[in-house]
Amino acid sequence: MTDVTRVLLWASSALVCLACLGAPPGGGPRQANLALHRPYVMLPAPDFAPTRKGGTDATDLTDGLLTDGSKMIFSTRAVGWHCSDPVHIEVDLGKMTAIEEVSLRVQGGFGTRAENLPDLIRVHVSDDQKVYHEVDSFRFWGPEDRQRFGVPDERGGPVAFTFRFSNLRTRGRFVGLRVSGS
Repeated sequence: MTDVTRVLLWASSALVCLACLGAPPGGGPRQANLALHRPYVMLPAPDFAPTRKGGTDATDLTDGLLTDGSKMIFSTRAVGWHCSDPVHIEVDLGKMTAIEEVSLRVQGGFGTRAENLPDLIRVHVSDDQKVYHEVDSFRFWGPEDRQRFGVPDERGGPVAFTFRFSNLRTRGRFVGLRVSGS
C-alpha cells in the first residue's frame, strides 16, 4: 500500500509551523502525521524575536502543535523571520512518499503590504535532495490564484489563512517551500 502524503506548513508573514499527514490512495481516513518530529532546514535562520523565545525553532515546524491564528506573530510555537525574503523550508519525510497535498497556513491582515500574505509560494519535491521539481505555486498578484485558493480580504486586523496545494499526485522524500514577499 502506498502512502499519500498531505504536507501542512503553518506560516505567516513572519511565522511558520509544519506537519505531514498521510492517507491511502483513493481517499479514506488520514494516517499518521508523516512529518511529525521529522528534521527540517530553514534558510535563512529564523530571526523574529517573539517567536524565538524558548529556543524551539528547530522543532516547532514538525511538533504537531498549532497556535491561535490571530496570535501567531507572538507565539513561541511558531517560527518567524523579520525582513527575510525569500524564506526556504525543507522537510525530510524520511522515505519516498506519494504526496497529494501541501498546505501552508499564514497570518496576514496587518494593514501594510509588507505585513500581509505572501506574494509567491512555490512547492518543490525531491527524491535525493539534489534535483527538485516544482509541483505547484501561488501568485498573490494573479486573480485566478487568489480565487483558486479562496484568499480572504486582509483588511481589518490579523487573519489566519491556509493555502491548500491539492491534487499534486507526485512523490518525493523532501518537500521544499519557497515563500517570497511576505
